[in-house]
Amino acid sequence: MFLVSVMGGADNRWLAVLLVSILAQLTQGAGSAGCNLAIFSMVTDRFPDNLSKIMGLNELVIGGSFAFGPPLGVLGAAIGGYALPFTVNSTIMLLVVQPLLLAVRKAEESESQTAEEKGDLEAPTTAVPAESSSSTTGRIRSVLSLPLLVAAGILFLGTCVFGLVQPIYARHAESFLHLNPEQMGLMFTCIAGSYSVCGMPAGALADKMKPINVIALGLITSGSAVFLLGFLAMMEDNIGGVSETVKVGVEVVCLIAMGAGQALALIPALPAMKQAAPNASLSNGEAANSDETEAVVTLFNVFQQGGLLIAPNVGGVLNVLFGFNDTVMLGGGLCALFALVGQVVLYMHFQKKSSEVVAPASNLKQPLLIETNTPSGPLIQTTPRFREQFKEHPAVEKSIENERPATSKSAASSRRGGA
Repeated sequence: MFLVSVMGGADNRWLAVLLVSILAQLTQGAGSAGCNLAIFSMVTDRFPDNLSKIMGLNELVIGGSFAFGPPLGVLGAAIGGYALPFTVNSTIMLLVVQPLLLAVRKAEESESQTAEEKGDLEAPTTAVPAESSSSTTGRIRSVLSLPLLVAAGILFLGTCVFGLVQPIYARHAESFLHLNPEQMGLMFTCIAGSYSVCGMPAGALADKMKPINVIALGLITSGSAVFLLGFLAMMEDNIGGVSETVKVGVEVVCLIAMGAGQALALIPALPAMKQAAPNASLSNGEAANSDETEAVVTLFNVFQQGGLLIAPNVGGVLNVLFGFNDTVMLGGGLCALFALVGQVVLYMHFQKKSSEVVAPASNLKQPLLIETNTPSGPLIQTTPRFREQFKEHPAVEKSIENERPATSKSAASSRRGGA
């Protein structure tokens, strides 16, 4: 981007500027992909117990950058021309990379030294996989499951909401709301600001609830907000006579709701996928399998970037064919519908899995349930292995507890008959 800024003023070298711009964008994309993969892998391994909160903090910083970056860029261009924002930004990035690497390395050495002083052979956050898959494809296949695919689908459609609205909203705001570029920038700030403000609460909520439920709620919220954005604009067109102030106010509310929904849908997405993957993380603070963690993070980045890549192109085509209102109504409606259907499918999946688990012990080679006799009659007790493996499924615990009244009642009836 620095080279682009230097060559930007040379009108007679437009082909060179175009080629350098394309090269800069490709390089920037490759760097961002590598950076995201490394950061999310480090965060996933180091903060297994409060991953959602850390992701919320991470997205708060990202959202703040998106909110303040455009105004600062415009200000820099007004002061020093097109080259100044890129020159300053490139210089800052080059200056901070090496100190940050040294700080991370020093922190890792400090952790290792502390672990050795305590007599541990390895730091608590070090992941030691039991098995290492032979290829990236094999590792990815090993973590696939229905809950993970639903979470990945919500992530994909959540990023599609961003990718769908942003490229086509500016023309809509200009033609329908008659906004100037500065006012349009404020409308986009509503999305980024709402997203940033809701980042930490979304992470805290996901730490208290199941992340898969939080991201489904977020996609329903953002999808509904985008649907209403088009539906209300269509109704205002049909009614006629609606003031510009009312139109702007309605769309501000929709955009703020969209940003909040996006925070709920995207920030806990990595914890939701990690929790849904088989053996992706262990309980009681134990380390995660590094191969599986990398596979989950890879899938996270693929679905996240896939939505950002596909949605703008599809949205642009639909906007030309059907117009803004129909495009956002279709996209928002499909997103909300997917989240609702996904929740129903997951409920049925876990119910089926629970019924398969609570089965007669005689049908299992290694019984997960043990039947014991007590003075009040036989009771079904769970082994530690059973509770550890299925602690996330309340239906299993409920099924076990339901065995107690029936057996106790039977035993009581037998005693009365004997008397």
